Amino acid sequence: MKDTPQKIANAFLALLEQRPYRRITVQDIVDECGLNRNSFYYHFSSIQDMIAKAAQSWSDEIIFENAQPDSPLDCFRPIVAYAESHRTALLKLYRSLPKDVLLPMLRSVTAHTVEQYFRVATEGIAVDEEKLQLLSRFFFHTVLGALIDWLEAGMRGDPVAYAEALCGSFGMIDLASELAAKAD
Repeated sequence: MKDTPQKIANAFLALLEQRPYRRITVQDIVDECGLNRNSFYYHFSSIQDMIAKAAQSWSDEIIFENAQPDSPLDCFRPIVAYAESHRTALLKLYRSLPKDVLLPMLRSVTAHTVEQYFRVATEGIAVDEEKLQLLSRFFFHTVLGALIDWLEAGMRGDPVAYAEALCGSFGMIDLASELAAKAD
C-alpha cells in the first residue's frame, strides 16, 4: 500500500482502538492522519472500501514475505499475528460491521490471500491444475472457517493450529508437500 492510503488505514486502526466502527467518520480519519477528505476519496469510495483494500494490501505484503510452497499455512501465521497485534480494533470491527458486509469482505480477503499465495508459491513450477484448484479451494474454506470461528470466540485459541489439524486430517499437507517436491 502506498504512503497516503497506508496513512489513512493506520489512522482508521488507531481510531478503532479507541471507539466503535459506527462512531468513526471519514472526517475523523483524515483529522487523525492530517489529510483532507479529498485525499481519502481519491483513494477510497467509502470506509468499507478502505478496509477491504487495506486488508488485501496487508495480506499481499505478508504473502510476499512468507510464501513457501511446502507450507501454505505459513502465510496464515503472520496474518493471525497481525490480527492479534490489533485485537481490540479488529474485534470492534467484527462486532459492529453488519454480517452481510463483513462476511463478503472476509471471503474476498481470504480468497485473495489464498489465490495470491498459490500464485507466488507455484511461480515457475509445472503443477497439475486440478490438484492446485483442489488445494486452493480447500485452504480457502479451511482458513475462512478458522477465521470466523476465531473471531466468534473473541480471538481466543489458535486458528492456525486448528487449520493445520484439519488440513492434516484430510491429507492436504501431504498434497502441499507433493506440490513443493515439484519445485525441487
